[in-house]
Amino acid sequence: MVENVYSLPETIVLQCHYNICVVGMTATSEIVLSEYNTSTSKPFYYVFYFNPERNTIQSVKIQGF
Repeated sequence: MVENVYSLPETIVLQCHYNICVVGMTATSEIVLSEYNTSTSKPFYYVFYFNPERNTIQSVKIQGF
């Protein structure tokens, strides 16, 4: 079994006020992360796409739940 360890850029840690967890992987090998927020009063949350090869991250703000 092969295991890899990745360090997330500080921007994701500073942007997210809640815990984050890995929720999947895209077909292009990006790691999908989501905020873990038990508060129902927050009107939006973020999903993050981390590309470990380029060490880049994209955030998507989801509204309207």
